[in-house]
Amino acid sequence: MNRLFLRAVGGASLVSVLAGCGTALPPLADRMTGTWASPGCELGGTIMGFSLYYRREYTFTNPMWKQIGSIYLDQTCFFPAMVLEAKGTYDVGAELAVPMGASELNFTYTERKLTVNLPMLVPLLNMVMCGASSTWAAGVSKDIGAAGCAPFVPSNTSCPKEFDVVKLDETSLTLGQRPMTLDGLCTTRPASLASSGLTKK
Repeated sequence: MNRLFLRAVGGASLVSVLAGCGTALPPLADRMTGTWASPGCELGGTIMGFSLYYRREYTFTNPMWKQIGSIYLDQTCFFPAMVLEAKGTYDVGAELAVPMGASELNFTYTERKLTVNLPMLVPLLNMVMCGASSTWAAGVSKDIGAAGCAPFVPSNTSCPKEFDVVKLDETSLTLGQRPMTLDGLCTTRPASLASSGLTKK
């Protein structure tokens, strides 16, 4: 009788353990699903004498991703000077020792669009032939994927993929520290996380 009882308890324990295995977290790429946004105004750096601030919004629907990056010239992020939209596919790679707790994240680009909202920036975009165009106008969105927009955004050909990192916890999704250069993360994966994470909307 005791042996039967022990066997029954052992069997029940085994079932519990196996059931527990079924509660394992889904893959990180699936847990990232949703829209994540900057909790506040972020400092971006300086380009061509302009101090840049920005707000980021990423939407993940495995394996697709979409980004809306609003760029501001004031530290309150009151009015977006330019808005960059990008989309493509993403995949999550191996876990990393550096930065600790992060995993490889690869963004593949299929589309890049830019809208300039400040009329004072229109001559600048025309001068650098942003998107191979000299007919920019405030409030008009243009596809810049084919030609890029030096020195702000690379083309889909010169930078078809970005090598990033991602760390996900209960309250935020944090990407890698993004250098304010044209090639960005097109050639090198960051070794540190951004100072601020994104919160889920």
